Amino acid sequence: MSSYLNIYGIPKEGDKPIEIVSFSRSHCVYRAICDEINIAWAGNSDVYTNLTTEMINQVVRSIEEDLKSCTSRLQIYEKYASQNSEYIHEIISLQEYIEELNTTKSYCEMIGTIVTQCSLSLSGFSKICCNVS
Repeated sequence: MSSYLNIYGIPKEGDKPIEIVSFSRSHCVYRAICDEINIAWAGNSDVYTNLTTEMINQVVRSIEEDLKSCTSRLQIYEKYASQNSEYIHEIISLQEYIEELNTTKSYCEMIGTIVTQCSLSLSGFSKICCNVS
């Protein structure tokens, strides 16, 4: 069974959510957000979690901590790679993971911009919410 993280905007004029973006379970953003935020499970009902700037900032901070840790580990592996070629595979894997983390961070920052604009009344939405369905 597939599940999706759905991000919605609630229009200022109306109450029916408009889907902004949806991420599948295998997408890096799904994991990052669902690991940090307790998201409503919709199933067949209309339940949502209201997103705040602080929630998205926490997701971004968590990604930044992972990036810092991975970058540090990558530097250590690169230091020892000249003496042991077995580190080469680890270096490649870590570089790919760092690239994925950077992509995830960019997506989450974009979502954060949408949430911030909404909270400052700079968009046509009264709030941004999400669920997993």
